[in-house]
Amino acid sequence: MVLRHRQKLWQRIVLSWFTIILLFISCILLARSLWDIYQKNRQSNTRADTARAQLDKLIERRDLLDKNLQRIKSSAGVEAELRSKFDVAKDGENLLVIIDKEMKQSVTPTPAPWWQNLWHKMTQ
Repeated sequence: MVLRHRQKLWQRIVLSWFTIILLFISCILLARSLWDIYQKNRQSNTRADTARAQLDKLIERRDLLDKNLQRIKSSAGVEAELRSKFDVAKDGENLLVIIDKEMKQSVTPTPAPWWQNLWHKMTQ
């Protein structure tokens, strides 16, 4: 009898409105915490993808710079780079500069807007 009475007491406590509301609030707080963790996970994955893409670009750039460095280490590469960047010539070479004829630029008058044409016709 006492045991049955204790069971009913626990059933009343567990099934009371206070307990149900407390459990509901706890579930909401846990769900909110899980949502925050999910958002942070998505954000960190996005940042990681961006960092990987930047790393790939930097590796490609490093490889390109290494190739250019290997090319410039030779004397032919230095000469080619100097000739491409500056107008230089070796001893005994001549520099020939070709200048095109000046072309007359034809100036075509731009047509006046329609309202100016209308105003001009009305004032004449």
